[in-house]
Amino acid sequence: MRHILSVKTLILGFSIMGGLIAVGIYLYGQNNQSYQPSLAPNKPVSGQQHTESHQNEQVKRKSANGDAFYQVIIDNNLFRPLGWKPPTPKPKYILIGTVITTDATQHTKAFIVERQSGQLHIVSVNDQIGEQAVKEIAAKQVILQRDDQELRLQMEHNPFF
Repeated sequence: MRHILSVKTLILGFSIMGGLIAVGIYLYGQNNQSYQPSLAPNKPVSGQQHTESHQNEQVKRKSANGDAFYQVIIDNNLFRPLGWKPPTPKPKYILIGTVITTDATQHTKAFIVERQSGQLHIVSVNDQIGEQAVKEIAAKQVILQRDDQELRLQMEHNPFF
C-alpha cells in the first residue's frame, strides 16, 4: 500500500512539473515574438513614428552585421592591462636578400617572401607583387610603391655573415 502511494505521488509530481514547463514555454514564446504595430492603410504615419522605425531598422542592420553593435565593448575591454596598446601590424612582405649587378647583361634582383602564404617572389625593378610595384632595389633594401604610398623593406639581419 505504501509503495502504491509513493508511485501516485511521483506521477502527480511529474504531471505538475510538466504542466509548469509547458506554461513556461508558452509564455517564453509570447515574449519573444517581435512587436510590430499594424498601421491602418488610410492613416498617415507621423514624423516621429517614421523616425523611430528608421532608427529600429538601423539597429537591426548593425546587429545583423555582426560585431558592430558590440564594437564599443570590444574597443574598451575592461580586462586589458593598464597602458595596453594594440600591436603594430607586421609588414606583409619580408626582404630576404638582394642581388646588385653592375653588368648590363644581368638584372638586379630582390628576394621577397610573403609573410602569410610563405611564397617566394624573385623580382626586378617595375615588377608587380600583389598590388604593389617594385620601384627601386638597392643593397639590403627594396622600395615598393602602391599609388602614392611607398613601402620600404629592409633586411633585418644577414643570415649568411
